[in-house]
Amino acid sequence: MNKNQLTFDVYSNPDGAADLDRFKLLADWFRPTTHALFDRMGIHPGMTCLDVGCGAADTTFELARRVGDNGRVVGIDIDDTILDRAREDAPGNVELRAGDIRTIAATREFDLVNARFVLDHLAQPLNALAKMKDMLRPGGIIGVECGDYSGWYIYPRSASFERIVELVTEQRARTGGAADAGAMLPVLLVEAGFTNVETTIFQHVQLQGRYKRWVLSAITDERAAWMDALDLTDEAEIHRLREEMMALIEDPTTVMGTPRMVQCWGCLP
Repeated sequence: MNKNQLTFDVYSNPDGAADLDRFKLLADWFRPTTHALFDRMGIHPGMTCLDVGCGAADTTFELARRVGDNGRVVGIDIDDTILDRAREDAPGNVELRAGDIRTIAATREFDLVNARFVLDHLAQPLNALAKMKDMLRPGGIIGVECGDYSGWYIYPRSASFERIVELVTEQRARTGGAADAGAMLPVLLVEAGFTNVETTIFQHVQLQGRYKRWVLSAITDERAAWMDALDLTDEAEIHRLREEMMALIEDPTTVMGTPRMVQCWGCLP
């Protein structure tokens, strides 16, 4: 990758192109906790919802199931390729549109706006929240979820694991995002003008199982290429980190899991 060709003005995931299998895996992992958030927000039949950064539309389709035939859900994402694939399974009360929340025109037509794993990829999350606010009717509800990589868990401690967290945090910062955005969510919602803000924190942690493998998603070939292009690391270090992480993943005496995940929801006065 040519360092002079790097552009960071869209999305801080370097491998953010259409990757349906990865999106579906993440959806499977976080489905129960996202559904619990939807329960807390009181989604009911007849509502009109906007799902921001919907990706493969797993959350969009769940919103559609909850609002029923008399409700409506619009999902937007910057990647129209993955939307095309999701449209094949879309129910009749769902519309999937290519769009960017940072530039979308205010409509004030929705009862609820949902954004999962979006704000941590944006350089100005407060501006994005202001746009989401402009999409809501008075009394509307917002729900957001983000990771907080500063709370990524491992025991016993590992210098290699901590190095990966350092690399991800710096790469996200340099490409227009924040790896600890989850920690900011409650304050961001208040600053954006939402009221009755509430927060839940959860984390998937295992001695054995798929959540231990999350750390490998931070050092894929695509991400490693960007880290190299940013002069954060090199191929030799990435190779070493992968080998050491694989050993820890297979070690039944090492506890590992996902980063800390933060959910927040609030209301528009």
